[in-house]
Amino acid sequence: MRLRLQTYKEFKWEQPRFLQDKVLHDHYTPPLEVLRAFPTKSILFIREPIESIKSIIAMGRKNGNQVYESSSFACDHYCSRIEDIIAI
Repeated sequence: MRLRLQTYKEFKWEQPRFLQDKVLHDHYTPPLEVLRAFPTKSILFIREPIESIKSIIAMGRKNGNQVYESSSFACDHYCSRIEDIIAI
């Protein structure tokens, strides 16, 4: 998102046609001023909950983060992320 905005400013495009970004974590959510600067339409892709929760647990195991290995935590984290993404 930042790279796209920087490119927009550098080349002074009148109106960029497309902007693609993934919002994977809350702290990477685009700033409201960026979202308001352009007329936007959002497309939301969400993986199946079971696959996402398995992935969260696997990432916890891979990184040695025992909190993420808990299925209860993974479910709560998944639900929280969906709520946060919808709020964008």
